[in-house]
Order: sequence, then C-alpha cells, then structure tokens
Amino acid sequence: PEQVKAPEFREISPLGLVPALGLSDGRAISESAAIVAFLTDSHPEKGLAPPIGSDAHAQYLSLLVFMAVNLYPHINLAFDGSQLSESEEHNAAIRRRSGQHSLAVLDILENRLAEDGPFLLGDSFGIADVIALNSWNATVNERAPSSGMRTDRLPLAACLSARCNVSIRRCHRCAAQ
Repeated sequence: PEQVKAPEFREISPLGLVPALGLSDGRAISESAAIVAFLTDSHPEKGLAPPIGSDAHAQYLSLLVFMAVNLYPHINLAFDGSQLSESEEHNAAIRRRSGQHSLAVLDILENRLAEDGPFLLGDSFGIADVIALNSWNATVNERAPSSGMRTDRLPLAACLSARCNVSIRRCHRCAAQ
C-alpha cells in the first residue's frame, strides 16, 4: 500500500514493513516478533505465552525469533522475489527456492509438534501456534495450487490448525465476556 511508502511511516518502520505498533511514550516498534513478545509480556493474564522468566518463556522467545528470521522472509520471497531478481526467470528461481526453504523450516516445526505437541510449546495453546499456522497457511495452502506443494505434507500442522481454531473461538468467547 501507498501508506508504507510515506516518509512518516518510514520514520516508524525504515524498511516500510508492517505491522508497526505505537507505544504509550510516542515511539513505535515495527518487527513482528518484537510486537508479539511485547504484547504477550505486557498482558500475561491472557495466557498466550509462558510466564516471563520461565524456561518455557525462553523456548517461546526462541521460537518467535526462529520464525521471524528463518521463515517470514522466505515466505515473502516465495510469493515475489522481484526485489532480488534481475529477470522473470531469476524471480521464478528465487520464488521456487524460497518456497523450498519455507517448507524445510515448516518441517522443523512439524517435527517439534511430533516431539512436544499437541501445541508448539507442549500442552498449552499460545500465540506461537497462531503465528506458525499463519505461516503454514501462507506457504502450503496458498502456494500449493501454483507450486505443486502437497497440502498433506504437514499432517501435524493440519491437526494443530484444527486445535487452534477451537482455541481461537474459545479466546473470542472469553474476550466477549
């Protein structure tokens, strides 16, 4: 969108990336993992992240950064590599390789579910599950028809999706009360 190109927005987010979150002191933060960590740390009563200072919280932070560094950029490039390409052929190669990398990272998350499930951090549903599923849906479900990716590649993620949908509906009901 045009708004992210505006100089005012570039002062908040120098790369023009969304989301960005305004803070109470007038400053802003713009990295997804930082925003999620800030919000979950600021509202521990919501139960979307393990308690601050716990070993589980350290695992949660590691998972957020893992996805932000290893997954998000490749998902974006899997849809459009033109910012790094010199030709349409090169763009197609970037998109293909980025899609493959995204699936390899999602395989790591799939293995984590197999070892620690039913959720990414064990028995508790949290925001890390929602973020991973958003990435899974963007990579597998949205790219599958055009890329030949199999939607059955990540069966535990599909089960997680079903569990998260139930948990998200429960969260919406709790928030409404």
